[in-house]
Amino acid sequence: MNFFIDFCGLESMPEDQKIALSAIEANRVFEKLILYPLH
Repeated sequence: MNFFIDFCGLESMPEDQKIALSAIEANRVFEKLILYPLH
């Protein structure tokens, strides 16, 4: 997840925003791995 934050240049963002974005990204990965194969 650190790579995602570094790649997007979000190091200057407040910690709570980083956590929120990490949760969104984790959700996308979860959907791709779990939900898409079911369709």
